[in-house]
Amino acid sequence: EASMALVSTIAADLGHTVLFGALCSGRTLHVLTEALGFDPDAFAAYMAEHQVGVLKIVPGHLAALLPAGQPADVLPQHALIVGGEACSPALIEQVRQLKPGCRVINHYGPSETTVGVLTYEVLMS
Repeated sequence: EASMALVSTIAADLGHTVLFGALCSGRTLHVLTEALGFDPDAFAAYMAEHQVGVLKIVPGHLAALLPAGQPADVLPQHALIVGGEACSPALIEQVRQLKPGCRVINHYGPSETTVGVLTYEVLMS
């Protein structure tokens, strides 16, 4: 089972998917500090060292981490879940180039409903 990384606050609904998803499925949950979550090189080193399998993150936050010295290490081993704001095709393409085997899943849902109401795997085409 792939481990999951929590980089957003649990006070916001974005973090609930990772927090409860990991706990309910018996996966390892990596709870990253705020300092680690905003330091591109430290974040990349942590993700690589711990071989984190799944990451859910806001696209703007991801874009701010990708200037790391080893940008491919910012990305999870198996699945990247983006949500909270629109994700540009350019960012998806950058992810695909850096980590070709990583699935990209768009997760959408207004906070007023059940956190997430739609998920869609972003395919190559």
